[in-house]
Amino acid sequence: DLSASAGSIVDDGVNGTRITATSAVLTASNAVGAGGAGQVDTTLASLTATANGGSVFIGETDAITLTAVTAVGGGNDVTVVNAAGDLTVVAVTAADQVDLTSGAGSIVDDGSNATLITASLVNLIASNAIGATGANVEVDTAAVTINASAANGGVFLRESNGALFDVISAAGGANDVEITSTTGNIDIRSITASGDVFVTASAGNISDGDAVESADITAFDITLTASGTVGVGGALDPLELVAGGTVVINAGGDVNINQTGDLTITQISGTN
Repeated sequence: DLSASAGSIVDDGVNGTRITATSAVLTASNAVGAGGAGQVDTTLASLTATANGGSVFIGETDAITLTAVTAVGGGNDVTVVNAAGDLTVVAVTAADQVDLTSGAGSIVDDGSNATLITASLVNLIASNAIGATGANVEVDTAAVTINASAANGGVFLRESNGALFDVISAAGGANDVEITSTTGNIDIRSITASGDVFVTASAGNISDGDAVESADITAFDITLTASGTVGVGGALDPLELVAGGTVVINAGGDVNINQTGDLTITQISGTN
């Protein structure tokens, strides 16, 4: 364990020198590492890190579990990049922004919906998948804005409070995007999937996240489920869809969509 009780934990600026252990606990009064070459370089199986007055910057060589990584204080971030293997998330918290990148693997949930990535802005990038399909293996978040890009896999997110899903992308062969919000509204700017898209607002609305008339969701089949409205914003801006297959919508309120190209509807239920 390393502790800086009245300062920061500072890297030497050389990526080849690193903390090597099964696990590590890093605690600093200020920051843990710095951006760029100043990241703290590690080869660990699990990490606990707390920056009580700064940000956390970690560069990991292989697979790692983020047991509890926290950046306390306004404007402070958590940035973790691993070069190989999966990046498993238990709990990551930042006052401002969380950036997680799995350079040659997936971002994996710990299997508990109670442990979250918590920040104003969450950015997730993976070479393979982000989360997995299933009740307890989506990546769990509590955010205001979320970006997620999977280069060769699906994106599976479970948001606790509703959020703006800014740019969500699942590339590769027929990979899906699945987004669920247990409370609050889901606002969408851009979701793109090589497979299908499933969006569920269990206790809220699904809305266009901007007033621009461009595609909000592009996929083969699109399924939208909301306890409230779908595509009904403050300016009655419709949700713009580009579906190559079919569209299924289940809403407790009004539905307002605009499809580019042919529209094949399997089911639409709403008040209007």
